[in-house]
Amino acid sequence: MSLKTRISEMSDTGKFENLATEVLRRSDQKYEAVIQTGINTEGKPINDPVDGLGQVLDADPPHYIFLEFTTTQKSNLEKKWLANPDAGDNDPRGDLIKAADKSDKIRENIPNAEFTAVLVSNRVLNSELMQDVYHTVNRRDISVDIWDVHRISEFLQNDPDGQYICEEYFDIDEKRLSEPLLLELSEDSLNSYKQSFHTSVGGVKIERPELSEILYNARSSGVGSHFVPIVGNSGFGKSVISYQALKRWRANQKPALRLDSEDIKHSKSLAQAIKSGLTRLNSSLEHTPGQKALQLAEENSQLLIVVDDLNRANNPSRLLAKLQNWMEGLNNTTDESKNGHKSGSGRLPITILCPFWPRIWSKQKRKMTGNEFAEPIELEALSAENAGELIQLHANEHGHDFSDEEARNLAEEVGRDPHLIGLLGQLMCSKETIDNLPDTSKEVLSEYSEYAFEMASENLNESLIVGDYERAVEELSHNIMKAKNLNPEWRDIQDWSWSSQRILDGIRNLSEQEQLFAILKQREERVLSFRHDRIRDFLLADAGIEQMDRDSTTHTYLNDPYYYSILGTAIAYFRPSETILSQLRKSNPLSLIEAISRLNGDFPEYEQKVAAEFQRWLDDQGGHTEILNSILDETMDILYQTDSEQVLELAESLPQFPIVLLARFRNGDLKAGIQYCKSNYGSPNVNNSRRDSVFDDVMHQGGYAYIDKLSEILSSVDAEHVEATLRLAGFVAQTELEQGIRECWKRHGENPEFLSGFLWASFQCCIPEHSSLVDQVITRWKSLPSGSDIGDENVEIATGDVYREVKHSLRRDISEDQVEYLIKTVEESSDMERYLVSILSEVPDSKALELVVKERGENMRKTDGISPWATTLLDPWSPRNLGGQALPAKIKRRMKEIWTDNNNADRTRTSAFQLWAKNTAEGDIEELKRASENNLFEYRAYYERLRLADKTVIDSSSVNFVEKSSLINVLSNAWGAEAHRLVDDLLNQYFPDDPESLSYDLGNLLFDIPRESAEKILDRHWEKVNTNSEFFQAALYIGTSQTRKLAEEAYGDSDDPGNLLNHIGTNFGFKTTGRSQLISKRQLVSIEPYLCDISDVDLVSITKKAYELDMEDWVTDHVYPHLTDNQRQRYFPDDSDLLEELSEIETTENKDVIGWMMRFDDRFISKSRIWRVLEGWLQNDPTVDRYRMSVQIIKNYGTRENLDILNDVLLDSDIAQQLHKDAEFRVKVRSLD
Repeated sequence: MSLKTRISEMSDTGKFENLATEVLRRSDQKYEAVIQTGINTEGKPINDPVDGLGQVLDADPPHYIFLEFTTTQKSNLEKKWLANPDAGDNDPRGDLIKAADKSDKIRENIPNAEFTAVLVSNRVLNSELMQDVYHTVNRRDISVDIWDVHRISEFLQNDPDGQYICEEYFDIDEKRLSEPLLLELSEDSLNSYKQSFHTSVGGVKIERPELSEILYNARSSGVGSHFVPIVGNSGFGKSVISYQALKRWRANQKPALRLDSEDIKHSKSLAQAIKSGLTRLNSSLEHTPGQKALQLAEENSQLLIVVDDLNRANNPSRLLAKLQNWMEGLNNTTDESKNGHKSGSGRLPITILCPFWPRIWSKQKRKMTGNEFAEPIELEALSAENAGELIQLHANEHGHDFSDEEARNLAEEVGRDPHLIGLLGQLMCSKETIDNLPDTSKEVLSEYSEYAFEMASENLNESLIVGDYERAVEELSHNIMKAKNLNPEWRDIQDWSWSSQRILDGIRNLSEQEQLFAILKQREERVLSFRHDRIRDFLLADAGIEQMDRDSTTHTYLNDPYYYSILGTAIAYFRPSETILSQLRKSNPLSLIEAISRLNGDFPEYEQKVAAEFQRWLDDQGGHTEILNSILDETMDILYQTDSEQVLELAESLPQFPIVLLARFRNGDLKAGIQYCKSNYGSPNVNNSRRDSVFDDVMHQGGYAYIDKLSEILSSVDAEHVEATLRLAGFVAQTELEQGIRECWKRHGENPEFLSGFLWASFQCCIPEHSSLVDQVITRWKSLPSGSDIGDENVEIATGDVYREVKHSLRRDISEDQVEYLIKTVEESSDMERYLVSILSEVPDSKALELVVKERGENMRKTDGISPWATTLLDPWSPRNLGGQALPAKIKRRMKEIWTDNNNADRTRTSAFQLWAKNTAEGDIEELKRASENNLFEYRAYYERLRLADKTVIDSSSVNFVEKSSLINVLSNAWGAEAHRLVDDLLNQYFPDDPESLSYDLGNLLFDIPRESAEKILDRHWEKVNTNSEFFQAALYIGTSQTRKLAEEAYGDSDDPGNLLNHIGTNFGFKTTGRSQLISKRQLVSIEPYLCDISDVDLVSITKKAYELDMEDWVTDHVYPHLTDNQRQRYFPDDSDLLEELSEIETTENKDVIGWMMRFDDRFISKSRIWRVLEGWLQNDPTVDRYRMSVQIIKNYGTRENLDILNDVLLDSDIAQQLHKDAEFRVKVRSLD
């Protein structure tokens, strides 16, 4: 039965009225506020002249809507709608007549009111009835909107919201993503996330303060996209807080999704990754739901995404690089449009949360320091108060008495670790008293495992005892490690070799209990998933060490480099014999260095034994030059994060790279810290998360012990080490270093090469107590020649050179005293004004920015408004600019005080207003209206009001949209009947002889307004605008049959049709945030006939978008023939092209195959082809150079399977063998894949 038939056969009046009302509300904003008056709460008809009544929101004059529904047979419709009996006749009046009469009554009080009657029938209408209806409404001065079965069916079938309604009323699966469906799938995603990660979200819990910060960042995404790494050790609640953020988000009726690493891995864009996640939840979705989700995010809702878990991915670096590029793309829009005018298109309101282990993040963060949207949330151990409170809550739940002091003490003993506290809470329920609760990580995990075995033995109707469950988990652990699959499918588990059926029964029972692990459905398979990584690693470590102890040998599978962290955990927990340590030294040496890190100084004598074994391994290698680079890298990466007395001795055997110097400094070697600061890594003007984390840890763990020694070194340091020692002093940032810095200044202060170091150190250590020394340094800085902004070759060191070396460092964690000092210096000396004001311009401090707006205003006055320096001074606080931040509320209030104070200079007030206005929100509209009346603020106030959808601007007599045509760029935000009339008037009055900027802005406006409005404007004014490229391209972008026809005619009549397609990539917005996500198949099909006249660059952009929309065949048929040979080889290389590229790289000096691999992110071919081509290329001519290039590719991008490419090539060369071992270790330590 067709949908139209099912609608026409609806006999339940109440159900039909509900259906029709939902259709109307979602089809047109005019109908959103209409209230049903014709049925009761049970869905039964009640007596009322109309079935629904409402007013169009914000309409001026008032606009009333009447709803009239009917399921009357077609033959009775005329009477139902149009019956108009004479006075005194008892026959009922028609629905339209009743609505018209009601409108007449309203007009008595509101003469200029407007009215629309909406007539809705589930029947097919004939033309005679339609004509009679139109004749009636024309006589009664009322508009009509008629819906019949065809129109209702079309909406239900073709509109995303309609499809959602269709599923609700007719149980027909929808395919196109709508906002209601996105919200529904968000709920499914939330539930799936909760199940997959066993997140403890019910029962006893406390809310971490970081959750508020995460949600604030997400809410702030209304003015941009945010990537928020959530960094914390395993068990510190990264998944829990991510889940809580999603749940809070959904509670506010906003969409939220959880994606996994596979979604990122197999996608070329964020839209594709979202599609992967959505189709996993609903496989019947259309082919571009990710694109639609992004559109919905821009149009209606902020979207929150959690990507969990990249930590376990084969190559986290590659996946994070993808996310980074995608977020840069979302943020690749400033507050300026293409022609320098302001744009109303903001960045997409999307936030991505991504949990990371510190070790993984520390490797990745170095690559993201240039991206200001990366704002990590550091999850540390719980605060003492929160940890004690959580233990108290657990104790109360299970009826135990715990004093506050006892709770805090126990919390400290388990390191205020939220995961361990959660396990302790479960153990409390099995104990009559809590006097003997475990108080170390190992004991908690051990007792919890025993508790799980006991519970299974007691509660499940099986004959299995605790010992059976212990044996089952031990065998399961061995098989997991042998199979190199930490999350095996249940079918694989069933196929493994078991010593008895009781073992498999035990695993099944434990999975049903879900205390250690569970069997979950992930994608299409049933998969064993451990309750937590910490529990998994404990069980695997226990099984591994137990087997080594029992068999007196290391099983081959434990030699795998990937297991070094699990074995290191085993050493730290179980402290096996020296015999086992010796075995691990030979089979998996990194487990020893991992164990030292995990022992954390708690067992110094045993730690010394472990270190001795690792030192023996280092000695056996014959020096660090003989150690594989990949092993050396991993060793140093562990060591710099390790606190142990053994580190200094081990470091002596390693190359003194910066990371090793950090490890030494962390563990008490001050000179290593100075040596580290000699390199660029130690420059405070450079972001370096690895350095900062170590330096912070050192100071928190007693780094003050360095102060006396460092001061002594400063007093006598030679010229070679001055800069490095001053840098370290600035990081230590203690006033006790003042005397050492002062002595150093006396010896070396005249050398301008050290000025940046002296500025940094004195600024950090001497304010406010010893600011006279800072004065001396700044005086020396002022004495330098000015040079030029880009460097003067005639001047060795100029003031600008020094500024560039300190401009970032002096803002680092700046204090109120330091801000006060800079303000005072600017006020007392104009010589350094430009440099110091620039520094202060990025400081979130009221006094700092007050000075900035004053100095900016004065500079604008002196230069008559032509000052590149002053023009960009407020950019850091323009939240719609790339990298711009939102102004804190306190500073925003202060800016308002400044611009509203008539006693301040005009230029100062203007600067303060601009800063305030850039950060306005909907609640500021009334203040903006008042500001509009002041000539100082008029333009900016109107601009921001339009941005905030204030339609009253449009009819204001004081706004000249011709002279200020850039206001048109934000007119789409306030679109409505008023804006439509304005555009019509401007086109009527000023075309075709309009100012060039006006036509440009009006043409681009059409890309951002509703299709129906844009189509009407083009249709009405086409003869005037059809030779203008922006309007021509707008017709293609709108993509209705009418606008395509208009474009086709204009193209055929044009003397220069190619000119009509100029800059189509920019105008369509293929690389512009907001607009790019709105491009659909409709737009690409519209430009299909004109591809021959589109530039090469734009053809590539079209191709990328088509691939995002799964239109590969369309590209092959229509775009590919127009690509040049160079483009084809670049974006669609065949095997011979790839072979030629590799051979060409082979002839270069640096043989940059990594850069070559990175190019594949922009190529439209499968990466699987790379391995086939690489294998053939190497086998064809197996030289050492080719082998080395292949190793580089596989090391950085390959999997264990790809190692076969190297295995199949035999080279009789020690170099090749070492290269192979290096690649093998790097690939295997990264992942089991």
